[in-house]
Amino acid sequence: MTKNEVAEILSTKTGMKMSTAINAVEGIMEIMSETFSKGESIFLRGFGTYRVVVRKAKTGQDITRKKTIHIPERRTVKFIPSKTLKDKMK
Repeated sequence: MTKNEVAEILSTKTGMKMSTAINAVEGIMEIMSETFSKGESIFLRGFGTYRVVVRKAKTGQDITRKKTIHIPERRTVKFIPSKTLKDKMK
């Protein structure tokens, strides 16, 4: 599903204009990006938690050159669904 598809569904369900729905979706994405860049988590009751996690540095293999490479530590976002969401998906 794309950002425009999400905005279209939001527009349909809430009755807001499509341009307003696109702005709302983009605003939420911006808020989430800013929160993750600060290293903070987002908890949405009944949906789940987006948590920033640190992936440790590790050694990997470059299979095209057959060399060992160093993969540096990095931050990424992990989603943990709530029990409510898990039950809906069954």
